[in-house]
Amino acid sequence: MEDLPFRDRAEGGLRLAAHLRQAAEPEPPLVFALARGGLPAGREVARVLGTQLHVVCVHRVGVPWQPELTMGAVTATSGVLDEEVVASLHLPRERLDFAVAKERAELRRRETLYCPVHREVDLRGRAVLLVDDGAATGSSMVAALGALRARQPRSVRVALPVASQRALRWIERESDGCNCLATPEPFGSIANWYLDFRPLSDNDVLRTLEQVRRDHANGKRRKELR
Repeated sequence: MEDLPFRDRAEGGLRLAAHLRQAAEPEPPLVFALARGGLPAGREVARVLGTQLHVVCVHRVGVPWQPELTMGAVTATSGVLDEEVVASLHLPRERLDFAVAKERAELRRRETLYCPVHREVDLRGRAVLLVDDGAATGSSMVAALGALRARQPRSVRVALPVASQRALRWIERESDGCNCLATPEPFGSIANWYLDFRPLSDNDVLRTLEQVRRDHANGKRRKELR
């Protein structure tokens, strides 16, 4: 078990990267991070593994009267519901559909703002590593897995600093393997396992993506000068 809590998302990513580097393959996978919270961790993983970071946009669907309770997640092309949570709510279908549609509208806004980079990447036959800052229910990660699977990669593995045991079981069923540093119980929320878990803004995401772009360009120039 890792020492918890992590200082912040970047430290979670660094510790995760150190673990992944021990089992690194000759050709590093394409690293994708869930926006927003997965970007700081994903950036560290991609940097240590020597590969470029890409982004996948996912938006969780909260219970209408308790938004912090997640009942599912959506991407631009797929979505999942946590059937155990949904069954406990006795939510009319029209309210469920409305909640999903509302979050998909916000997702489209984020896609337009964040994600032109990853649309250019051909995943067919490639190994992909999907990174987030943690998983409480697993729905966001499973939705992201579905979106990436549709692009026909050779494999999609998941890497997480921390997750609940329930979320990890769901993710393991849907992925080609999962590296997770810690599965503390009782879990509560991901924020419990970070000292600094401040929300990330659109500007935080855009700054990180610009830094990743510059880092990648500088790396290519250094290789060309050798």
